[in-house]
Amino acid sequence: MKSMFRYLVVFSMSIYALWFFIPYVTIHFSLYSKEISDILSWTGLDALIGYKAQDIIGYIFLFSFLVVSVGLFKFKIWAKIGFILLTLISIFATPLSGLMILPVIDSMLFQIMNLADGIIISLMYFSSLRNEFH
Repeated sequence: MKSMFRYLVVFSMSIYALWFFIPYVTIHFSLYSKEISDILSWTGLDALIGYKAQDIIGYIFLFSFLVVSVGLFKFKIWAKIGFILLTLISIFATPLSGLMILPVIDSMLFQIMNLADGIIISLMYFSSLRNEFH
């Protein structure tokens, strides 16, 4: 069970990093048509937080999730609490980001990441692993 949990934590973090960097890759290599790029440019419309601040916050979240994932891998109690806090903050901060437009691959990765995170939370609190954190 511990090995499965660790694999799941690494999988979730890997999917998160991939999801995080996909927009940079697609823009840099011009993988979308002009029309799709125009549609995607609407992302962030009516945001309460500016684009530059969203980028900074995004990198802070990426780094924070990486640190927490390492802690979860080592079954640290602070990581268990940190994972829940980061998950809650990301849920409640989402409306501040404005309009969200995701291409199919981004949406698929986002859904897989959310499912993996839900399983991680379930295992942390509702399985025998809850006693492994110290």
